[in-house]
Amino acid sequence: MTRGCPAALLWVACSAHLSPPPVTHRVGGVQVALRAWRGSEICDAEPRFLLDELTAVNSALGRYLDRARGDAPQDWPERRIALADELGEGLSSVADLHQQNLGALAGCGFAASAGFPFVRQRGLALIEAARARAARLPAVIAEARRARAREAWAKSLPSLREAARAGCRARSAAPRVFFAWADDQGTHWCFCDGARVSLADDRQEPELEPPLREPARGRHPFTQQQYLDAVRDFPHSSVAAAPEQG
Repeated sequence: MTRGCPAALLWVACSAHLSPPPVTHRVGGVQVALRAWRGSEICDAEPRFLLDELTAVNSALGRYLDRARGDAPQDWPERRIALADELGEGLSSVADLHQQNLGALAGCGFAASAGFPFVRQRGLALIEAARARAARLPAVIAEARRARAREAWAKSLPSLREAARAGCRARSAAPRVFFAWADDQGTHWCFCDGARVSLADDRQEPELEPPLREPARGRHPFTQQQYLDAVRDFPHSSVAAAPEQG
């Protein structure tokens, strides 16, 4: 009879030290393979290979941060926004698993040797930064789109104003507002005779810009109060407004 452990028992003993299989994830536009080490079994890994694996994950997280950088609206044109979902694909699972592995690494005897202290510290910092960036990115993208919408709206104002001017009559018994709009500077009302009233957001009293032309012979100029009364009576719902901010 052969002495020693039966083959089945030897397989169980050896399998306890087998590495978990690597799983490929995509993050930052690249593929990265990492393992779901359970508890202290990470300490049985070959240190050199483990260091390479952890370093590769750090590089993928760094690539994500590099490709997701920029907060200004011009940093996020539509063609870049279209790639945002792909950019963050797999980030959550990679960050969670990498944090788990780095936490388990702290209990290994080789954790303070070679490049492990740097890789672990760097990895934890990248995880925190990547999560924060992923949480902020939707707001950055939304603001970029709002900024472009506001820019397009501002460019359309002259044509909208001229189209509305066509409704002005040759004569009217009182000042007539033909177009009004609100923007970052306040609210503005344009009159058929060329006058304009503006109310800045940081002021309580409106400011009147009188018409450049004198009224026709035999007609008296409108008073400031008449212009203000016309502004007061102009429907708020008819004031053109820029797309909302923030």
